Amino acid sequence: MSISQRQSGPVIQPGPRSSVWEEARDRYRKTLNPTQQKKFEEAFTNAASLTDVIAAVESAGQSASHKFSTRFKNALEPLQTLAPVFDVVSNINTTIGCSIWGPLKLVVQASSKYSDGLETILTVIETLTSNVRRYRVIEEMHDSPFIRDVLRNFYFDLIDFCARCVKYYSRPKIINGLRAAFKPFDAEAKDVISNMNRHASAVDSTATTMEMEKANLFRKQQIQKNLEDQERTIRLWLKSASFEDEQKLRQKERVNGTNDWFLQHPSFKNWTNLNLPADNPRLFWAYGKPGCGKSILASSVVLELHNLGFRPIYFFFNSESGTASSDPIGLVRAFFFQLLDIDPELINHLFPIYTKSSSGEASSFDTLWEIFRLWCSRRSEPIFCVIDALDEALDGCNHPDNFLAAIVSTLKSCGMVRICVTSRPNPRIAKHFSPNMDLDIDSYIGDQGNRTPFNDGIAAIGDGSFISQVAISERQVSSDITAYVTTKVKSSSKLKSWMAPPDINALCVRAEGMFLWARLMIDELQNTTTPNSLKEMLNKAPKGLNAIYHLIIQRLIKTLSEDQLHLCRKVLQWTTTAREPLTINQLAIASAIRDRTNRLDEGNIPFREDILTVCAPLVEILEDDTIRIVHLSVKEFLFESPTKDGQADFTFSKNSVNVNLSVALLTLLSFDEFCPTGPSRTLDDLADDGNDSLKARQMLQYSLSNWYLHCIDSGIVKEAQKLLHLALDYLTSDNSFLWMEYLACYEPVTNWIHIENQLLEWGTNFDVESSSSFRGVVHRLADRRLAHLKRNFGETRHDTLNAMADLAITYGNQGRWAEAEALDVEVLGGRRKGLGETHPDTLNARANLATTYGNQGRWAEAEALGMEALEGLKKGPGETHPYTLGAMANLAITYGNQGRWAEAEALEVEVLEGLKKGLGETHPDTLNARANLATTYGNQGRWAEAEALGVEVLEGRRKGLGETHPDTLNAMADLAVTYGNQGRWAEAEALGMEALEGLKKGPGETHPYTLETMANLAATFRAQGRTQQAHALEIEIKK
Repeated sequence: MSISQRQSGPVIQPGPRSSVWEEARDRYRKTLNPTQQKKFEEAFTNAASLTDVIAAVESAGQSASHKFSTRFKNALEPLQTLAPVFDVVSNINTTIGCSIWGPLKLVVQASSKYSDGLETILTVIETLTSNVRRYRVIEEMHDSPFIRDVLRNFYFDLIDFCARCVKYYSRPKIINGLRAAFKPFDAEAKDVISNMNRHASAVDSTATTMEMEKANLFRKQQIQKNLEDQERTIRLWLKSASFEDEQKLRQKERVNGTNDWFLQHPSFKNWTNLNLPADNPRLFWAYGKPGCGKSILASSVVLELHNLGFRPIYFFFNSESGTASSDPIGLVRAFFFQLLDIDPELINHLFPIYTKSSSGEASSFDTLWEIFRLWCSRRSEPIFCVIDALDEALDGCNHPDNFLAAIVSTLKSCGMVRICVTSRPNPRIAKHFSPNMDLDIDSYIGDQGNRTPFNDGIAAIGDGSFISQVAISERQVSSDITAYVTTKVKSSSKLKSWMAPPDINALCVRAEGMFLWARLMIDELQNTTTPNSLKEMLNKAPKGLNAIYHLIIQRLIKTLSEDQLHLCRKVLQWTTTAREPLTINQLAIASAIRDRTNRLDEGNIPFREDILTVCAPLVEILEDDTIRIVHLSVKEFLFESPTKDGQADFTFSKNSVNVNLSVALLTLLSFDEFCPTGPSRTLDDLADDGNDSLKARQMLQYSLSNWYLHCIDSGIVKEAQKLLHLALDYLTSDNSFLWMEYLACYEPVTNWIHIENQLLEWGTNFDVESSSSFRGVVHRLADRRLAHLKRNFGETRHDTLNAMADLAITYGNQGRWAEAEALDVEVLGGRRKGLGETHPDTLNARANLATTYGNQGRWAEAEALGMEALEGLKKGPGETHPYTLGAMANLAITYGNQGRWAEAEALEVEVLEGLKKGLGETHPDTLNARANLATTYGNQGRWAEAEALGVEVLEGRRKGLGETHPDTLNAMADLAVTYGNQGRWAEAEALGMEALEGLKKGPGETHPYTLETMANLAATFRAQGRTQQAHALEIEIKK
């Protein structure tokens, strides 16, 4: 028998809740007997609210009795005045007093008290009437049981008072008059009036308390909101890559039981044991050759730390996946990004640095790492850090030794920090991590037989006071590779049928301790089509990663069609060179772009599955649908290995690949659909134009952000000449407005002047005619950008004013000071109107105008305006804010140009110290400050000090900007002057000539740097008596 489900009954919906007034009224009714209830209902028949009850009392009181009692009281007022006299008379003559004054006095008192009672009622009613609205608002604003309770008590007293008033009014006047003589209304209502006053005060105090609690809650919510906003801002500022997908991918590749030899080793357990002495190793360095499974090991360490109850922070250096995860500053950004989840109060340390940062990206590595070190030093709980592939960060790092030293220094000073590092064998890393040991790094890549192993086979290469190192050799990982290969063979019906245990063992031996080799070889075996070809592949298995890469490329060349090979090369070029990871859809679009086209032909977009198959197994897909090469060694093979027979098309050069990528990006940006068709067109506008997932706009943001960076990375190879003309066409077209809008709207903190300088440095390395054309176009970019912003956004918008300020700087760099002044004045006026006199941007605009005055020799105006700006900035953003330091530096220049060197020096020393702390030793602004101080020392004849600083500036700019950058060449020219002033003419001449040649090729013969260097070199020649050469240079200067 089946059981049917019982039908649910009707749902009873709760009715609306009674008001506090209604609750008080019902409560009052319950205190009355039936007779009193009847009289109450009669008196307040139409009283549906508190206002109606008060109105009923007022109506009952509006009678002649009150007017009569008032007039009667006024008539008897003289008798009340004479009452003391009559009392004396009555005491002297009791007969007269009792018969005449006694009754009369009773009438006077009764009338007075009756009238006072009526006045009391009116006074109370007037007070209630004026406050009814306030009590109603309190009830509406605070739906709290506490407020309802005190309001209910007050309303109860009020109803009781009103009921007594109505009862009082309803009695005969003579009765009220007589009662007033013995028990006036004040006395009758004294208790209820007292209660009403007490409860009214309770309502007010409770409401005040509730308001204060609300205000406090609102304040806390605002603080929380501000913190959340700050956190979002900081996370965007840090621009950290997420490594959760990386961690998941590595664990997905891991076979159960692998890496246990490492996790169970006593050295690892000691590293995680916080109960051991303070000198217990805090750094655990595991190194091995490429492909030995270091990344999977690092991810296993992260997982193990989670299992032990810790919250590790981790970072995977990945130089083939874009800039976000390939340099030291990417490491510290990622650390902070994760630490914000552990300690939200880190915002308090990071936000001031953000506000002081003059660029959109996080400050220098030195600055951020110092904050990390200070945070670690104050920790009372352990913090575990895992850094994978540390060696990949060193190639593109400007100061690798400083980076490694910072890690070691932090470990020495912070007892609660533990760091696990994996890397390839690297002498530079060994120098810092094993300073007291003469390690033959290469010997650990091969045979480990001459080393004494630990009990489980790990080769110990020594322990420092806080550092322990482990070499990952073939012997240690052989069992893991065997487990991996066995698992993969068993999961494949093809391999399981034709690979016997001896074949598996032979394959594992051939792997030589490289997981990656074993993985790639398994994939190649899967691609065989017959048992004989599988056996042949096993017997001829290549040795080493480069050999297997060559094997894979040869297979692709033999098995893929021309179209597939073309797609394969494009995908490999993009995945190895793109500045950030690209999705499969983005790669499909990039591969479909054809030169000299004005739209994307969707018929050229490759199928998704083909992108995945043509490059297999050299690329892999992450969970976020991005695609990348499987290992850095793939990139090294494609770019660094010598060309082998049959694979010339797969031997890449960095410059040529960047040319190809730049051409594709500029072609896309020149499409008709990206030409502005209205007053303004942003990425958001374009996103609404269609729903097709494979449209050109999916590559648009990457193109706008990175096209010029790929151009710069292309160098000056032969193919780049075509690229230069393509860039010229783009920058002079209306399509470039979308790029300018993108920078203004989506990357507003991008330094436009920096972009100009980068483009100029790249473009001026070609032939004279092309370089001259490109230089003119770039110089006019700021003008076109400003005109575009004015037309689309108006003259007072923040972005427009920023563009004006940038253009003023450009004019200043070209010596066009009158035009720069006009723009600076306009910017200052706009800032004043929009932001006010004391806003930091207004004060900074004032400082910029002061600089322009100074460059025109208007020193008094420059000093007055500069002092005004500096004082405001010190009071506002503070003494270490970049605006403040900039204003201070400019004021120092003004002092110097007036010969006030002591004042200039004092300011410049302060600026230099502030920039060192805020931006680090190697930041361009810090180097500029150092150069200014060197000039000041020189002008005081302190040439040794000037030389020391000049050498530091030159080295810093060489490392940071390159040998041919105008600022580097200018530093060279300045140092040459310093040598000359010390009588070191040969050194001065050599350095001056080198600087002059570079400046002529770069900024050009008429640039102020070039002319100044020419004049200094002429002085050097003249000082050596070589007047003819000096005269030739002087004539050239005049021309």
